[in-house]
Parts: sequence; C-alpha cells; structure tokens
Amino acid sequence: MQEIDAFVNTAKEIVTEREEFWRKHTDRDYGDLLRYLLILSIFPAAGIFLLYSVTGYAIPFFGMMRFSIFYGIQGAVYTYIISIVGPFITGFLMSIIAEGLKYGGDMLKFSNLAVYSITPFLLAQVLVFIPFLGGLIVFLGGVFSLYLVWLGLKEYLKFSQERALVLLVVYLVVVFIIRLAIGSAGYRMI
Repeated sequence: MQEIDAFVNTAKEIVTEREEFWRKHTDRDYGDLLRYLLILSIFPAAGIFLLYSVTGYAIPFFGMMRFSIFYGIQGAVYTYIISIVGPFITGFLMSIIAEGLKYGGDMLKFSNLAVYSITPFLLAQVLVFIPFLGGLIVFLGGVFSLYLVWLGLKEYLKFSQERALVLLVVYLVVVFIIRLAIGSAGYRMI
C-alpha cells in the first residue's frame, strides 16, 4: 500500500507541479524507478486489454473489430513489459548520445528523465479503448510528456536552452526508433 501511495503522490506531483518537480528532483536509483514503472505500466496494459477485447478497433468503412480475450491478455502483457523496458532503453541511449555530443551522459539521470517524463503518456493510455476520443487523449498525453522532457532537460539536467532543444530532438528520434523496433517485434509476436 505504501508503494501505491508513493506512486500516486509522485505521479500527481509530476502532472501538477511540473517545474517544481524537476527543480527539487533528486536521483532515484534503478530500484525506485523500476517500482514506479511496475505500477505505472498497469495503465497502458489495461487500456490495451480493453481495446483488444472489449471495444475493439475502429476500421473505416467496416466498423469495429474486436479480438479474443486471449489476444487482449497477450497484448496487455506485451504492453506491460514494453512500458517498463522502453524508458530504461531510452535513458541508456540518451546518455550515450549526450556523451557523444560532449554534453555529459549520466545514465541514471537520463533514466530518471525518461521514466518520470513518460508518466502522462502512460497514464493516458488507460483510455485508449474509448473509440475516437481515446486516441486523442493518448496523443495529448504524449505531447505533455514531451513538454516534461523539455522541462527536465532544462531544470533537472541543467542544460542550456540550445542544448535542451538538441537533446529534445534526439529524444524524439530515439523514442521513434525504439517504438518502431518494439512495435514491429510485438506485431510479429502477437
């Protein structure tokens, strides 16, 4: 119960007190980040299960397409695992790239940035099952997460505006490549 309270307080702080969260943030170790993601990743997994098994996909000119409960469970498990692993891969790659750009690449700090900034995106994914509106909500959660990355680069990692902009673009490219690789691998698995 204590873990859930800590999760709720952290998530609420990230969403409501964005700049203050990054200003006073201290590095959390990998265990803390993992515990946070273990709870946070339940949201997108639940959304995918509901999307696949309950509401289904809207297919233009054909209507809604639903899948079996088994397919929903399989998609939820895959989404849960990827939601945990993805931010750590992002933090690792961002630290390598930042080091290559001579910006300094502390992997723990970039992992903190990746894990906490993805919070609104993963929380919003619980609503992906709502036809039409769910996709918009997830998109807005993603935009808000990008804003948190921008703030984190400036306030937490203390990069100048120019370096933060470069790293934000790098972050977008890294996340896109990771999502593409993970998505295509998951498509083959499911």
